[in-house]
Order: sequence, then structure tokens, then C-alpha cells
Amino acid sequence: MLLVIAGHAPFDIHAIENGAGHPIAGFIFKFAYSFHMPMFIFISGYLFFLTRIKKTMPYTKMVHDKLTRFGIPFVFFTAIALVLKSVFSQYMSRPANISFVEFLNAFVHPNDGPMREFWFLATIMWLFMFAPVFHLLLKNIWLTLSGIIIYLVLHYIPMLNLDYFCFERALRYSIFFFLGMCFCRYDIERLFDKQLWLTFVVFVMLYALSHAFNQAVPLVTTLLGFNLSIALAKVLDRILPKSFFSFRNYTYQIFLMGIFFQIFVKILYNSKIAPNYYMPMYILCILIGLYLPVLIAKIVEKINIVPLSLTIGLSAKEVS
Repeated sequence: MLLVIAGHAPFDIHAIENGAGHPIAGFIFKFAYSFHMPMFIFISGYLFFLTRIKKTMPYTKMVHDKLTRFGIPFVFFTAIALVLKSVFSQYMSRPANISFVEFLNAFVHPNDGPMREFWFLATIMWLFMFAPVFHLLLKNIWLTLSGIIIYLVLHYIPMLNLDYFCFERALRYSIFFFLGMCFCRYDIERLFDKQLWLTFVVFVMLYALSHAFNQAVPLVTTLLGFNLSIALAKVLDRILPKSFFSFRNYTYQIFLMGIFFQIFVKILYNSKIAPNYYMPMYILCILIGLYLPVLIAKIVEKINIVPLSLTIGLSAKEVS
């Protein structure tokens, strides 16, 4: 989630994408975007296996829980984004108009809606729906290896505009979700505990080498980013076990709300109020994107009104 927020923080994203822009923000942006969303889905697969498949939750209950947890915030924040992008259209790179057609389009084509970041919610919901298939493929190692091959093919195969409701993205990203489940199913993380520091250094070098070759095979760079992050997380767990303690329980709320506060900081920066303070404003953009959603989530938890809690993605367990 920290990488997601950092990836949204630069004020000169278009310049960075073209090889210019602020060097530090540019380095972090390129590092994050080389693997952060696939890793988000990888982690979702890991947690899905741990909390749903491993515990054999009934399929209908799982689908109901996920539709509630994802669907209500999707509708709520899409409506807010539509209003804000219409009112502050002069500050938006992708302005919007308040209309039923545009609101409906946000569901049919989430990647083209007022909150295009919500493509993740639609994609991950499809992957949850495929739970019976994943469950079958994880019964033994041979079925699992077959599944990896199938999802690799789906990742690369040309498709015919199947991206209604982000279905095509779900097929392409299924490899990362499935690998996350494999990581949990076969307890692969235990391998990182052997010679952890050496493992960390090796993955740093391999990731850097992949970038030196301009990510000739992007999937390899993505998978190396996963392993680098896992090794780094284990290193931090040993030396600074509470590194992300202040926001780790509210990553979903940060995802839902953080971008709104970051946009406010960007409007402030682009309004020429603080144009000569790039790095302080950049750091502020990251901190506000992380911690204002946490503050709001904690206030909502205190209020403890279930419908309100559901709009920001707090589960029934969290508000009970």
C-alpha cells in the first residue's frame, strides 16, 4: 500500500513517464510501477487462501461478503469522484460530467470511470468468483503446476476486447492471484528465512540487473519485485517489527480514500501556492494519503454505525 500511495504522489507523472521530472520521485514511481499492482493482487491471493479457501468458507457466503465489502464502497466513492471531478474539472487531467451514463460507464468500464483506480476492485472480485477453480488446482502439486501454465498463457494470449467489467484484466492478472495462493498453500515464505540477508541481497541485485536490461521480460521484473519486497519485509520484521504498525490494519481504507487527499495536495501544489517546495509537498502527499484515511477509519469505528462503516470498507467484524 505504501508503494501504491508513493506511485500516486508525484506532481509530474507525465514528465517522469517521459524520462524527465523530479529524480527522487521518478525513481520511486518507476520502482513502484514495475510491480506494485501485481503484488497487490498476489497478496490478495495469499490472504484469500489463508482466510477463505484454507478455512473452507461456503462459496455463497464468501461471494456475499466480498460483494458487500467491495460493492458498497465502489458505488459510494465513484459517486463522490464523479461530483468532485465535475466541480473541479479545471484541475483534473481526466474531468468528468455528472450524468447517469457516465456513472453507469464506471461499472461497465471501471478503468475508464471517474475513479479508474477502482479497476482493482472489479478485477479482484472476478478472481474471488473463480474460487472453485483455484481450489481444485491447489489440491496437489501437479494440478498446481498445470494451473500456473494455464494462467501464464492467459497472461500473454491476445484477447478480443473482453474488458467489460474488467474481465480481461482478471484473466491477465490471474497468474499473480494464483501465485499468491500457491505461496500460502505450499508455505514458500519459509524458504526466505534461510540465509535471509543473503536472499535479500541476491534479489536486490537480480532486480537491479533486470532494470539494467530495460525490463526485457516485464513479468520477470515483476516477480523479482515480489521476492525483493518479501525479503525486505522479513528483514524489517527482524529489525523493526512495527515498521508499518500505524497503518497496516487500514490498507483497504487507504486504497479507497487516499487518492482523494492526494489530489487535494496536487491541486494545492499546481495552484502555485507552493511550486518551489517539491519534496516537502511530495512527502506531504504521501503522508496525507496514508494517514488521513486511517484517522477517518478510526473515527468511523468509534461512531460504530454499520451502514457508514460499510461505505468505507470496514467489515462487520471490524465494527461489531
